Amino acid sequence: MKAVKVMRGPFFNLGFTLYSLFYLYTIIGIEIYGGTVNSALFHKILNSGKDTDIAGDYIWLNFNDYASGLITL
Repeated sequence: MKAVKVMRGPFFNLGFTLYSLFYLYTIIGIEIYGGTVNSALFHKILNSGKDTDIAGDYIWLNFNDYASGLITL
C-alpha cells in the first residue's frame, strides 16, 4: 500500500504530461487538417482505382473534431 501512495504522484504527473501533449497535438491537427477528410473525398479515393488500399475505417481517422483527433493520435 505504501508503494501505491509513493507512485501516485509520478503516475499523475506522467498522465498529465501525456494528456497535455495529446491535447496540443490534437489542437494543431484540427487547425491544419480539420475538414480535410470527408465522405466525398473518401468515396472519390475509394472509387478512383481497383488497387486502392484504403481500409473502411479511414473515414473515421481524421482531425475534424477533438474526439476524432484523440482517437487518431
